[in-house]
Formats: sequence, C-alpha cells, structure tokens
Amino acid sequence: MRSARVKTTRRAGSWIRRDFRDRSARCGNPILNNRTLYKILAKADWDDARAAGVFSGCGIDLTDGFIHLSGHNQVETTAKLYFAGREDLLLVAVDVDQLGETLRWEASRDGALFPHVYGDIPLDAVISVDPLPLGEDGSHRFPDSFESH
Repeated sequence: MRSARVKTTRRAGSWIRRDFRDRSARCGNPILNNRTLYKILAKADWDDARAAGVFSGCGIDLTDGFIHLSGHNQVETTAKLYFAGREDLLLVAVDVDQLGETLRWEASRDGALFPHVYGDIPLDAVISVDPLPLGEDGSHRFPDSFESH
C-alpha cells in the first residue's frame, strides 16, 4: 500500500498527484489501462471535499446513497446527458485501486455497468482534477490527458 504522504501540486489549472508520473511509468498510462474512473462535479463541491479531506458525494450521490462514477468510455456521455451547459465543472480522475471494497459495478443507464462507491473517496485516490470547460459548440472539452476512444 502506498504512503498516505502523497502531495498534490497545482499546475496549469489542474491538480496532479505528484507520484502520478512515476506510477504511470511503472504500470502504463492508467487512463489507457482502465484503472482510472471519473467524477464530474462542480468546483464548489471539490472545494468542499478538499476542506473535508474526503469526497463524500454531492447532489444525486447523497440522494442515492452512493457516489456515481463513470468509466473512461462512459464519462463523455455522462457529461452530455447530465451536465449539458454547465460551466463550473471539474473532471476528477480517481485511481480504482484506491477504492477497495467500496467500489461496486452495477447496472445503470441502458443496462451498462457503472462504478458506484459506497463510502467516501479519500483524496489520496485522486489522480488529477482538471477544468471541464464548454467549447464553442456547447459541449464539454476534456483535458489533453483524457484520450477519447
């Protein structure tokens, strides 16, 4: 298990875990090897999580009793369906290996399996936090670190 002393740094509008590059070099790009899950949330909700030291969910998460996440191949559709037109959003990348038994894959939209977290997400599990701005066409622009399939 990794040390809890992982620091985050702010660079170019994004929060990046300092050990991310080292870990990527050892095990390949986590985005490409499906070891990364995503949460779209408002900047204010991320600020609350940082102040609390954990992310405990927001909005529909609190109503449903679990934190909704998306896989790499699901998050762009999630943005279109549930966050269209929102300008205050962030894309939080989460290391699946840090979620342990709190992570469950359950049927959701169109019967597809989606990742749900039953518990808090520790901030040590966060790989990066990037702005999710709207483009001229009104769709969200995913960061360069996010490579679409």
